[in-house]
Amino acid sequence: MEPANQAHTISDTDSRSAALGRIILSVPDRSPDSRLAVVCHSCGYPSSAYVAGKITAEDDDGLFELSLIRCEHCDAASVVRQDEAGEAFPIEVWPRGPRTLDERVPPGIRQSVTEARNCFEAGSYLATAVLVRRSIEGLCADQGANHKMLHRALQDLVGREVIDARLLEWADGLRVLGNIGAHFTKQSVSKQDASDAIDLIEALLDYVYVFAAKFEEFKARRDSHDR
Repeated sequence: MEPANQAHTISDTDSRSAALGRIILSVPDRSPDSRLAVVCHSCGYPSSAYVAGKITAEDDDGLFELSLIRCEHCDAASVVRQDEAGEAFPIEVWPRGPRTLDERVPPGIRQSVTEARNCFEAGSYLATAVLVRRSIEGLCADQGANHKMLHRALQDLVGREVIDARLLEWADGLRVLGNIGAHFTKQSVSKQDASDAIDLIEALLDYVYVFAAKFEEFKARRDSHDR
């Protein structure tokens, strides 16, 4: 039987391992050193997670570590990455890592969505709703719908066929949720509502800035083939 915490070096000659460079598998022992401080994406609590195993590898950006961890509270498993061989804060890459919006989405709107995600991860669901609403305001302004009332601006987008009636319903629901976050009332914003709001604003932005452009590119490509 091998001693605990013994490291194993794997030398692979195939193309995938050549891209990664040298890979080291580390089997940790049960000591306190075999823990990582994370915020569990399953239960939402700060956790000194148990490390079940890790891989140290190297890519074009330098050394990084992938660790399989288990939450000390809910036992949920996840994989986190740390750049520079464990010196940076761990970022969850499985089961779900942070999504990057397409660069065709204007930078100011992308920043609002990113900050909405950060608020959600911190458990600030009212702030999440406000930033999602701000993202909708940014969409309207970028598309030339500069009405003082956000609802009228969204209707303007429908009239100009930037969005359709179903997307108006989505956006208007997010507007109302943002109002709840921005004004002091007895209503609250739940974790599920905040999560759905982020998913919906990302889908809305994808439709306006990404899918519409992809469809125009598709039509142009098909038209050139038919000539």
